[in-house]
Amino acid sequence: MAAAVTGHGPKRTRAQEIAPEVARLRAQGLGRNEIARTLGASAGTVSNAAELAGISFDASATAAATEVCKATAQQRRTLLVGRLLEVASDALDRPEASPRELRDLAIVAGVAIDKSLKLESHEQTDAALSAVDGWLTAMLGDKPAIASPSE
Repeated sequence: MAAAVTGHGPKRTRAQEIAPEVARLRAQGLGRNEIARTLGASAGTVSNAAELAGISFDASATAAATEVCKATAQQRRTLLVGRLLEVASDALDRPEASPRELRDLAIVAGVAIDKSLKLESHEQTDAALSAVDGWLTAMLGDKPAIASPSE
């Protein structure tokens, strides 16, 4: 009755308040978490506001962005491996160095080669992570079940 007496309707929720702004930011291409940070709201509140505004956060956009990030990281690792091998090669091509310098250069070369090998092995672990990708996809509801590594 108080609402009728004062002329005010029921109190609006935070999701109702930010729904238009969520729709505007989503139209600009921002994701749910970025919108939440921008508006100082929880991700759940932003999801509720998006539902009220009739928009959704499509998981395929996140998956596409993840693939771009993975490809960029792989390219950067490949360049870094090349640079580390150059450091190792340069360190070994200094015959005029004193015994102490040669020892230090051998350490630099060894570390550079070790790190390059670890970076290269990182590329090979991507296949091993496919089970994790399957789990995440299943959690998002895109697939009904997770394929086991033995299948």
